[in-house]
Amino acid sequence: MSGDGNDEIDITVDVNARADARNTTVTVTTRGGVSKTITITQDAADSSLTLSPTSLAFNADGTVKSRVGMATIQLTSRVAWSVNSKPDCYCHPSSGGGGTQSVGISVSENLTKQDRSGEIRFYNEDGFYESLTVMQDRYNGIVLVYNGKLPIYDGAKIVFNGD
Repeated sequence: MSGDGNDEIDITVDVNARADARNTTVTVTTRGGVSKTITITQDAADSSLTLSPTSLAFNADGTVKSRVGMATIQLTSRVAWSVNSKPDCYCHPSSGGGGTQSVGISVSENLTKQDRSGEIRFYNEDGFYESLTVMQDRYNGIVLVYNGKLPIYDGAKIVFNGD
């Protein structure tokens, strides 16, 4: 772009569909070598999606660490939202909504010898998403498979396989 004398420069930017602000600089230089740099900042989109907290931890038996009951997160979105992906062992009572809501998260019992973790993704209709990281401890007890012949000991956990 070039010109002579006093002139106005119009700067047009595309819509910011991101959940964070962005910025850029524009430098205007005269024929005499004088430069002026302008910083342009654009706010984050107003239809972003937020979660609080963004991670949860559960004991092996499915209880929330440090308290009893279902864990809840606070989800805020100006527009409708939905759950797009989640591991099979994680449950929540709602598959979508809008505005600010408390959403309950629970997990099934982890009877494996491995800690497990997963991610639940909440998307809003404008394409924004937030991830909730869920971690669960491994089971540290003994799991007996009862085949009808083993004695049952007090404190043992018995898992029945099959019909």
